[in-house]
Amino acid sequence: MTFTTRLFVLTPLLLLASIVLPSSVSAHGGAVLSFTSTTTEGYIVDVDYQEAYIQAGSFAPFNFSLFKDVARTKAIAFTDLWVRISEDNGTGRGKTLFAGPIHRPSFGGIGFSYVFPKGGKYILSVRYNDEKKGEYGDTVAEAEFPIDVLRDPEENKFNFGMEFWIGLVAGLFILAVGILPFLLKRNEKTT
Repeated sequence: MTFTTRLFVLTPLLLLASIVLPSSVSAHGGAVLSFTSTTTEGYIVDVDYQEAYIQAGSFAPFNFSLFKDVARTKAIAFTDLWVRISEDNGTGRGKTLFAGPIHRPSFGGIGFSYVFPKGGKYILSVRYNDEKKGEYGDTVAEAEFPIDVLRDPEENKFNFGMEFWIGLVAGLFILAVGILPFLLKRNEKTT
């Protein structure tokens, strides 16, 4: 088979693949980032993020579930949950970025969306509550998850900010000071 014949046969196949394959993939590709923890009570805390990774500046929902069994067939009743997102400074909890209650709706899942401001390490704390128990409600289960957030692509773009101009002027000054002795020495030799 000659090169021209191969090119003639392969080109339509590649074009067909480029048209058919992207349309068969869903928007999320089925990839979900899951955080799972077993509490001291033996419950399974399940938190899903609707993307394969978490990136700063991106908008995707967290979904929360609580189960009695590992197979996740027996859900545990709860009325609301308390969520806290804080920076992980390596020595415990850092600055709190979000803290608040999320009420469980009458139907559907429970969740919320959060946009991380920048890449880095965070801690997601979740506490499931049941208002029907006790005067102020009762904590059913709680868990903490470490989260690694990728940088926003905009953070990686180079910009000509003040730091650039200060660095450029400082670099030119250092270059001029470094070259000046050679120029003076050369000027002395010619005179």
